[in-house]
Amino acid sequence: MEMRRSTIVLIFVFLTLTLMFGCSKGKMGSNSAGMMKIFRDQLDRRVKVKFPPRRIVSMAPSVTEMLFAIGLGDKIVGVTDYCDYPPAALKKPKIGGYYNPNVETILSLNPDLVIATADGYNRGVVNKLTSLGISCYVVNPQTIEGILNTMIELGRITGRTKEAQETVERLRRRVEAIRSKVREIPPDRRVKVFYCVGPTELWTAGSGTYIDDLIEEAGGINIAHGSKQHWFQFSGEELIKDNPDVIIVAGMISNDKAADLPLWSKYKEVKAVREGKIYPFDPDMLNRPGPRSVDVLEMMFKRFYPSGGSADDK
Repeated sequence: MEMRRSTIVLIFVFLTLTLMFGCSKGKMGSNSAGMMKIFRDQLDRRVKVKFPPRRIVSMAPSVTEMLFAIGLGDKIVGVTDYCDYPPAALKKPKIGGYYNPNVETILSLNPDLVIATADGYNRGVVNKLTSLGISCYVVNPQTIEGILNTMIELGRITGRTKEAQETVERLRRRVEAIRSKVREIPPDRRVKVFYCVGPTELWTAGSGTYIDDLIEEAGGINIAHGSKQHWFQFSGEELIKDNPDVIIVAGMISNDKAADLPLWSKYKEVKAVREGKIYPFDPDMLNRPGPRSVDVLEMMFKRFYPSGGSADDK
């Protein structure tokens, strides 16, 4: 009888310890998968993030492209209507437009993390979501270097540091290859460039913009660089006076049609117009500061310097 009682006690103790350690292990696993970490975003906001986040909403096409590039496609649960690259982004649930994302839709996706850009029209949504307890991380890359650093940062806040570093290293090698070629071109042989937002008016990008940095990295001189305005309408008189060697247009136009646009008929004395050096770029690739910006950088360099930067290029 005593032996039976001892056996029962031992079994009870064993089951109790098993349950205790089993529950403890499960609790630790849950905490390690969902512990909170604090980060500073690119607006120096203090953001508390459930780490690593498993449900991410992107509020910009450029952000979506960066997240996919560092291997986070499976964690994205919502994107804007304009997030169309890579093709897998088209299959993700939509949160509304880039300018008017739907807060209720975002909440319904139960995100651990929302990643937005610093554009003014996003701030109201970011403030609203933050007030409702949603973690919102804001990025603001305005240079090629800023894009690469942002991708590293996104890897850090999502637990994908290794993947982000590997992706950025591949991109950085390509950027450095262009920088090396540009360094060999004397300042007096750098091409003057005019960037045109669209094919109908002379809207352009001044200093401090991502486009301005992209032109400079590709070895060009942005003729609108001297303006303190970021985005503004350039005057026809200034275009004629500055006489750019190359014009790049953000628009889905074939190369052989770009020089024939009615816009340029008034500026036939401008060198780029006279020589037909008006080149269209896919506006989605050109205007999104993301991983494909390195593709654009390489394409720009080829347009600016078809001979690789020799004296024949200008």
